[in-house]
Amino acid sequence: MDFTGVTTNLPTEILNHNRLEIQRLTLLRNAMHQQGADPAHLQLYDVLIYLNSTMITLGEEPLSHAGLVAMLETSFSIRTTWAALNVHYD
Repeated sequence: MDFTGVTTNLPTEILNHNRLEIQRLTLLRNAMHQQGADPAHLQLYDVLIYLNSTMITLGEEPLSHAGLVAMLETSFSIRTTWAALNVHYD
């Protein structure tokens, strides 16, 4: 992937992965809700949807050090939330 000329914190191709993740999480959340899942469990999916939305917002901002740091913090929060669901990335 060529990052030459990128004027935002992340290129659109990468942000599209977050958009797909939001769609996937929404489908999972709604299916679990229909099956009567615990509201505390559903809340973690709501948090993941929110954090991915935040990542898109930060990624579309003009390239800046502060924006990249905020995105790093958001990605740590996403990993922490996944860990609360017992999903671990290597």
